[in-house]
Amino acid sequence: MNEAEFHYFNHFNLMHMHNFFELIFVDKGRLTVKVDTEKKQLFSGDLLLIDRNTYHLELRRDSEELTYFLGIPEEIINQWAKEKSIYFKKNAVMSNLLSHQGNSKNDQHTSFLLRTLGHNTTAESFQRLEQEFKQKKPGYSLLIAGLTIRLLDSLSNSSQFKIESIKTQSSNSNELSELIKQYIDNKKQKISYDELSHTFGYNGKYLNRVFKKSFGVSIHAYIIKICMEQADEYLMYSKLSITEIVSQLNFSNRTNFNNVFIKKHGITPSEFRGKYNSK
Repeated sequence: MNEAEFHYFNHFNLMHMHNFFELIFVDKGRLTVKVDTEKKQLFSGDLLLIDRNTYHLELRRDSEELTYFLGIPEEIINQWAKEKSIYFKKNAVMSNLLSHQGNSKNDQHTSFLLRTLGHNTTAESFQRLEQEFKQKKPGYSLLIAGLTIRLLDSLSNSSQFKIESIKTQSSNSNELSELIKQYIDNKKQKISYDELSHTFGYNGKYLNRVFKKSFGVSIHAYIIKICMEQADEYLMYSKLSITEIVSQLNFSNRTNFNNVFIKKHGITPSEFRGKYNSK
């Protein structure tokens, strides 16, 4: 990976997941991947098969030279699951993977790290797959399916690969939600999803999902709640002007702040301050 590519990927690369299985193959160089909370370093010849709906992140891409990423759609796996006795009868990796098919919402997911032990044909397999993807000649989709089956079947060869299972659980969701809550409580101002993403290393969609699961409200709704509580404090106990309060709470403008405040109290911030001070 050249410097321009590194900075491009590094700019937006966050924890993410797919609804398909992803097979990563490092042909040349090194690549570090974070699978949920575990960091795994892949060297030339290593593979990582990531279970679907598993959050992961490609890290330290500066040492990456040539890496292949192969997505295996759920419908393909579903078909293989029906025929696993034919295709993957002696394949421990795929047998385990297929046995979890239909249970993607379970709390536990299993991914596999495959360390290369010697010469194998993995690089050639990915080169052929890449060629078929690019050329798209008649029947290429069938060829890709067949080549993928052969590639996955080769992963069970114990003389070529050392297999390490990576089990991940969603039990960290509550802890993450609490950390997000504490962060919002301490900031006491509007926070963007981009800021939260860079702070916690997960994309905004995932952070919002786990937060809502834990507390029953979205991150945005909770931020607004905290901002309005802080606004009440400023209006009642400080001499800050409305404009200064808007700035302190990081609202884009006074109109936006007024609209949110009126939605909560039914009166403007100025009216609220006057009503409180008249008591």
